Amino acid sequence: MKNTRKLYLALVVWACAFVSAYTQTILESAVLEKVQAAVFEVVVEKPAEGNLTYEKKLPLERIPFAIRNDAYLPIGTAFLMSDGKFYSAAHVFSLYKETLYTNYFLRGKDGKTWKITSVTKFATDRDFICFDAENFTADKNAGLSVAPDAALNSAVFSVGNALGEGIVIRNGVLTSRTPEQENGAWQWLRFSAAASPGNSGGPLVTEKGDVLGIIAMKSQNENLNYALPFAETKNVADNTGVVHIPFYYRLPTILTERFYHVFDEKFSLPQNLGSLREEITSHNRKNTDKLVHDLSERFAPDAKEGFARAAGFAEMLSNSYMANFPYTMYLSEAGKWDYMKPKDIATHQLGDNGFVNFGAMLGYTFAYVVKPESIALKDLVTSPKTYIDYILSASKITRNVAGEKIAITSLGDPCKSDRHIDRFGRTWLVNYWELPFVDYMAIAYALPMPDGVYVMLKFDSYGDVLNGHRQDMAFVADYAYPSYSAELKNWKEYLALSETEAGKRDPVVESISLDYSKKHIALKTATYSVDLPSSLLAASDDTTFALSIGYAFKDGKIMQEERTLSLSTNKRAENYRFLFISKQPKPDASALKTTTESWEQKRDGIAPYDGKPYDSEQYTFIDKIIYPKGVGYKTRSAADCVYILGGGLGGQGKKSEALRFIAAAEKSVRLR
Repeated sequence: MKNTRKLYLALVVWACAFVSAYTQTILESAVLEKVQAAVFEVVVEKPAEGNLTYEKKLPLERIPFAIRNDAYLPIGTAFLMSDGKFYSAAHVFSLYKETLYTNYFLRGKDGKTWKITSVTKFATDRDFICFDAENFTADKNAGLSVAPDAALNSAVFSVGNALGEGIVIRNGVLTSRTPEQENGAWQWLRFSAAASPGNSGGPLVTEKGDVLGIIAMKSQNENLNYALPFAETKNVADNTGVVHIPFYYRLPTILTERFYHVFDEKFSLPQNLGSLREEITSHNRKNTDKLVHDLSERFAPDAKEGFARAAGFAEMLSNSYMANFPYTMYLSEAGKWDYMKPKDIATHQLGDNGFVNFGAMLGYTFAYVVKPESIALKDLVTSPKTYIDYILSASKITRNVAGEKIAITSLGDPCKSDRHIDRFGRTWLVNYWELPFVDYMAIAYALPMPDGVYVMLKFDSYGDVLNGHRQDMAFVADYAYPSYSAELKNWKEYLALSETEAGKRDPVVESISLDYSKKHIALKTATYSVDLPSSLLAASDDTTFALSIGYAFKDGKIMQEERTLSLSTNKRAENYRFLFISKQPKPDASALKTTTESWEQKRDGIAPYDGKPYDSEQYTFIDKIIYPKGVGYKTRSAADCVYILGGGLGGQGKKSEALRFIAAAEKSVRLR
């Protein structure tokens, strides 16, 4: 009997506890009605489809009926307080981040909408905003009240537009108060009630429907969410907007560190939401422009931390490369400047001898588009749609529609075009495309080349492209290290491009003049002059002319200069000939031993630079040293550079012919 009584008491206690817990899981009907009347979806007008083309018709009919027939996109939540003002989370409105969305609306449970107009107060660090809605008239006694401070483990309810499917109320408890991360100026409310994407800006309420806080964010590491105590909205002065955004900025090619920065400004209110966003995003762009400009000066090639003065600079200035795919210079995590290109470069054939070489690096897609023979270089360079469509055929971008991935085959014509002249005077063609269905944008920096275009491409959110990638890609452009190589017929097209069509060419190639016929080839650059009779090298449309670049100081400023000029006939044709001349600058005294020894080998004419023919693979080669004016073999130690004149003939064992070839070439090649 005694044990039975204990069991009975235990059941009673459990039942009471269950009833108590149960009463905390729902709101009373009157409270529920008041809360539902005061909470609204924040929606934007659904954007148009834009100029995109797909591999097939989009199966939009598979999207749920309510979503596909909705004229709006739900993006967050807002609520009405008893003071007649609406409140939400500041990040819902992209105050400092540009977006394709222009007008923001409140939508009630009956589907009626009101345009959000005047902003009266906000703070990005506290993540709240206070505003009015056009033509909104509140019912008497409408709006929620501020809750008194709640105890830990008390029942709370998250109210919001969860997953964009309308206003949902979910229960939990207040678990803790956590100091804000920067300086502990206030304490976030942490709670266990579920909060999904779209809940941002909704109220966290008590059992009585009073507002404890504004739902702001979700924990990254655990199933707990954060809300700003509503009382914190009173700690920002009326008619004031506060932007305080501490962040780390990282330049794509500078891997040694992230750069801490704070965007910190105040704005006078009230203001129309649209004009306020324009003002803030404009200030933010200028802030980022200055930040990247200052970092660009810090890491400029000839600055203290730039590749022309930092540790290892001797190798960077003395070496040059003839690269099939352009390199990009970068500062490694180890603090050393070096060259990189995509690790895995794939090739996609376009037909008619055109192709796309492409790969990923530094968070971007890099692509070298070699034009098909059927398209003129002018038509490729002046049609960003064409070369981006080629890249999309090689590296697919897809749109997910009802679980099916549909490839985008064309972005259409760009919505905006611009030009950027990099630190070395090269013009990059800059173009932008909108992807409205995800509030995204594509940005491409394209450098015209003799046989096509070299492209940096990025897809990201609209705001991150315009304020981030735009500046970063301009920075990366300074460190692009291309070689210029193409058949003579393509060079003729390239050199004929006007500044209107392609912008200013690389100063290294700007001075090139080219003329060839069945009798000879005449080629002039800023450094070299070559006039070869056809008996020495029979030039034709498919003869390849290549030029590599290097870096050198001139009047205390780092400049690009020509290093190697080469001409080669078609390897598949009879009587293959190859000729090059290459400048070899003397390395700095700080150079590595191997770099110095390599220079001395060339300066001293040690094999294979001794003018004696040698066989390699299926060819006969010969290399000899030419000293600059005023320097001879006996005074070679005074030389600050030497030149290698070299050549090759198809077939092995052609030593006598090679000697005659290089002797004739020496008479036909001059240093300017």
